[in-house]
Amino acid sequence: TGTLLYITAATLAPLVFSGNARKVILTGEAYFEVTKNSGQPFIVQTENFNVKVLGTSFCINTFGDNGKVYTALESGVVEMDCGRENTLILAPGQVAELDVRRPGACVRMSEVSVEQLVAWKKGLFCFRQTSLPDILKQVARYYDVHFMNLEDAEGEAYTGDISRNVSLEVLLGAISAQTTCTRPAGGKMLPQQSAGQIQKGWLACLPMET
Repeated sequence: TGTLLYITAATLAPLVFSGNARKVILTGEAYFEVTKNSGQPFIVQTENFNVKVLGTSFCINTFGDNGKVYTALESGVVEMDCGRENTLILAPGQVAELDVRRPGACVRMSEVSVEQLVAWKKGLFCFRQTSLPDILKQVARYYDVHFMNLEDAEGEAYTGDISRNVSLEVLLGAISAQTTCTRPAGGKMLPQQSAGQIQKGWLACLPMET
């Protein structure tokens, strides 16, 4: 079987061939199932690090919503190269995070539920005490909208699994039920000209400008 690639909304992942290597240049978030081929290594190149693979399942997120990008390994072995002689070997169930807000920062390794990180592959939003601003950044990308007053959501967190097939109104309703932020206009999107009428504490949602 060949290599499988799953990507989320707003992700770019072109495949290029460089000599004997297979290379994906990734911007965004993706999950890979790579068939082992020692004669043709598989490399994922991102802005902040590269990942070299022989045969494995793993995910990479370069959106940096909370200032961090990461690689998480589900099975097999991957090598994460951040430059500056900063290379790590990941074992299954480990995540390597890099704080892109701090140039030259060391990579932080920890144990993680990879299944939770790739729940989007099964059509789910999966949040575990996730900060509300980070949640709304994910929601904004998926529904192609823009949120106002994110500063009012600081300190709020939400836990739950929500289908990505529900309407934006239903999703905001579920989140609002566990937070102090409320929804304007029944949770529906507001026209751009209404931005000045948004009140403090509202999860205000505007269409993306085209």
